[in-house]
Amino acid sequence: MRGRGIDAKGRSKSVPFIKLHRGVTQSVAWRSLSPNARCVVLEIWERHDGTNNGQIPMSVRELKAALGIGSDKVRDATNQAIDHGFLIRRQQGSFSVKNRSATEWEITAEACDGAPPKCLYRDYDKNLRNLRQVQMEPEAGTVPAKKLPNITRTEPVAGTVKACFGLPTEPETGSLIESTRQVEVSHGQETRSKPDADRVRARLKAGKASAPKGFMAWLARETGISGPSLANFAAGRFPISAERLARLSAALDAREAA
Repeated sequence: MRGRGIDAKGRSKSVPFIKLHRGVTQSVAWRSLSPNARCVVLEIWERHDGTNNGQIPMSVRELKAALGIGSDKVRDATNQAIDHGFLIRRQQGSFSVKNRSATEWEITAEACDGAPPKCLYRDYDKNLRNLRQVQMEPEAGTVPAKKLPNITRTEPVAGTVKACFGLPTEPETGSLIESTRQVEVSHGQETRSKPDADRVRARLKAGKASAPKGFMAWLARETGISGPSLANFAAGRFPISAERLARLSAALDAREAA
């Protein structure tokens, strides 16, 4: 016999629960999350009532109290959860005399606004494979061209890093006036540009080495990219999207021009 409020499978009909299925927990994105980032996802997910996805309120102060960690670790954890595709920050919270509102979140594994779940965490594995594919491609001339059917090589007109992303350009001077080789690696519907990423990575390393303490924290604030993601990109471990690469390049341009 079943008790009241229990269905045929022995599950409660009234007690709320989090739908943390194996499609999430066995994904590459989830397994690569830090413990703090996993806790952030679960704390926000726990506030989902089935109808408020995209408007789930959770502030940094509440996460600090719930997890027992500092503000910097909370921000790093939330940014990592966003980078890995589990959360979307729909509205930035503010705390002032006139306006006090918590940040509102969307969980990508749940339906939102009548649309099916976005499940952005599934793309993390694909992006990681693309980066490894780019890093494994040999340099031109080391392997006969017939063994590289998916690689096209073109000689673009000399230009700044801004020109690669369609941003406003200025006359170039110094060592930037040179012809660079662009290697485009096709993978499904996506295209990765290795030299552009390598150049931005080199500028990031140079800025980190020459700038005073706090350079990476400033860069994270300017670009909206988490500190761990910037460190992983600088070390060549994880990819970043073309849109974030553009923001990172623009921030480095602004700092060099200042």
